[in-house]
Amino acid sequence: MSEQQPLKEYRPIFNRSYLKYLGFVVAIAIIFLSEKSPQPLAQPQLIAQAKSGLQQLQIDGLEQQRLLLSFSSSPALTGSEQKQRQLIYQALRKSVADSQYVNAVLWTFDRLEIELHWPPEQDISIADTLQQLVDNSYRYDTAATEKLIAAQYYLQSKQPQQLLLNSFNQSMASHYYAQGNLRQLLTRRPTALLFTAESDQSQLGAIIDRQLAALFPLPGPEFPKPVSWQAKQRILNARTGQNSFLSAVQLEKLGNGQNQVQLLSNFVLSRYLQERPDYRGLNFRLIHQPIYDGGYQLLIISSATKIAAPLLQQISSEIAVLSPAQIEDHLIQVKDQLLQQYQSLLEDPERLIKLYSKKHFYRLNTLSRSEYSAHLDTIDAEQISAQIRKLFGDNTISIRLQQR
Repeated sequence: MSEQQPLKEYRPIFNRSYLKYLGFVVAIAIIFLSEKSPQPLAQPQLIAQAKSGLQQLQIDGLEQQRLLLSFSSSPALTGSEQKQRQLIYQALRKSVADSQYVNAVLWTFDRLEIELHWPPEQDISIADTLQQLVDNSYRYDTAATEKLIAAQYYLQSKQPQQLLLNSFNQSMASHYYAQGNLRQLLTRRPTALLFTAESDQSQLGAIIDRQLAALFPLPGPEFPKPVSWQAKQRILNARTGQNSFLSAVQLEKLGNGQNQVQLLSNFVLSRYLQERPDYRGLNFRLIHQPIYDGGYQLLIISSATKIAAPLLQQISSEIAVLSPAQIEDHLIQVKDQLLQQYQSLLEDPERLIKLYSKKHFYRLNTLSRSEYSAHLDTIDAEQISAQIRKLFGDNTISIRLQQR
């Protein structure tokens, strides 16, 4: 009898023991995919042989050519400057309705943006368009309008919060040069962005560049030097039924990352204070105001009753020991909200070109959603709590408004 061979052990191709490794492999793959570099957004490019600094970008969905001109403008901080600014700005906005090629004007603290638009099959004269806009604006710059603006300013300036803001702005006014009239403002070369619906528009870019170079031979002004910030305290006595307190800190230079920390700290602190039950008798207002590549951050506290020193001490003491754990949830919600808003902005061509223009003026790149999300991820609760504590730190300007 022949010897029987032993049966070979059955070994399945897929062993269940492999499952314990599968989760590990999947986790590694997820980490690898999530750590891919954020995809950048297309940036405006300097046109070939540009003489005016004109940059150009193609945007899908545009039905007309767009040219956005941003003129550097000194902030209106004193009472007379604010009234004059409002008068000219109001006249300009009314003048837009009379213009064929001006789509909108926007005047912020430090820049006047004029947006031109025209059909692809037409030509445009930038000089004639701007001249018409300015000339028509003088029709609305009347004595009656000036009186109305002065009366509105007078009433508004009696409000407690506005009294504090006016006092603070007045102390900042000496750091900036006085603004001339509108024609003088429009003589210095603006930052210019040309947006087209088609990518091959080099000829149009060259035509617009020649017009801008001829119209604005003088280069645009440089940003002024950073404000010399000096900590100080001041008390204002006023006939008002409300008491208020203002604390201000200087904004960091744009583009160094810390400025975004300051912006997020505004939203986080606002959410935190609104949920504090023992502060329900107080109103809190936070302002984040960039000016050129600097600016300021403000916290204003208002109350119908006297804001006594012990109450301010209580608030400052609480903020001084504010831990990252206390604001972690607020920070997560603020980040989610900002990311949703940013995504909505990028999906709207009209708002997107405004964002490009704003970033270009401040010499910053416009971030994609993934880049913006990655930047938010670098900001943690420790950074936010440290920034919030600065509002009651040593390097602040504080003003207290109290009843006479």
